[in-house]
Amino acid sequence: LYWDTRSGDSFSDIYGLPRHTTMSMIHEFAARRHVPTVLAPQTIGPFGSRRSRLLARRDVHRSRLVLARDPLSAAASATLGRPVDLTTTDLVFGIDQPVAERGYDVLLNVSGLLWRSTRHGDPEAYRRQIRAVIDGLLARGRSVTLFPHVLDSADPDNDVPVATELHAEYEGRLGLVVPRDLEHARAVIAGASLVIGARMHACLNALSTGTPAIAMAYSRKFAPLMGELGWPHVVDASGSEEVADRILAAVDDPSLAAQARQAQQRGQRLLADVQHLVEATR
Repeated sequence: LYWDTRSGDSFSDIYGLPRHTTMSMIHEFAARRHVPTVLAPQTIGPFGSRRSRLLARRDVHRSRLVLARDPLSAAASATLGRPVDLTTTDLVFGIDQPVAERGYDVLLNVSGLLWRSTRHGDPEAYRRQIRAVIDGLLARGRSVTLFPHVLDSADPDNDVPVATELHAEYEGRLGLVVPRDLEHARAVIAGASLVIGARMHACLNALSTGTPAIAMAYSRKFAPLMGELGWPHVVDASGSEEVADRILAAVDDPSLAAQARQAQQRGQRLLADVQHLVEATR
């Protein structure tokens, strides 16, 4: 069985047609070897070009099961002529709970992707939003720790250089923790009071451990997934100057922790059906 996750986000061409094509070729290799394929719970679409839609249509029709992690993705699969077998949620809710690394208040994940690239919005607007959020949190007496949610690498979208730059800019008023691996990242997140981030998986790792997460959404993949979890704290970060105000208003919500625990439990319930469905296809 080939379990095709595409990193949860990459069954789309919003990160470029080459990435979509590469992931579709891996699916092609499995099909040529007659290995049954399951499209694991993920975002499906959008597909902005004829070629990307043809690749997507080919993949969904050759998959033994197609699983979406939100209703909008299920609808996108249906437009390709292949209704999904199940709408569930992200696989992160199936990961074992970490041992929390205590001592963190607000973890701020600043995305290197949005900080530099114009592909998903205005980098200058994003930088203003981030600095306004930091200043607002510090004015509230909150302890802020910068938290890259990628492994350090030469990738231009790397979060680590941005976090290091901001750490130096604020001259000791911010903390900085760079995760060694996924287990370390989840331990740090589980021990925090709150995560604010534009990396989808930073927010999902938080909610899966019961930690509140305020998402800075830069694409349509955020809101439907979070909505299915009953989690309302998704802020559209597409350039509005009011973004920081909306984030800080959510920070002040006294029910955040209780809402996060409810989202965690809902995610676990939604994902439970996946195992039964896959086992039934053997």
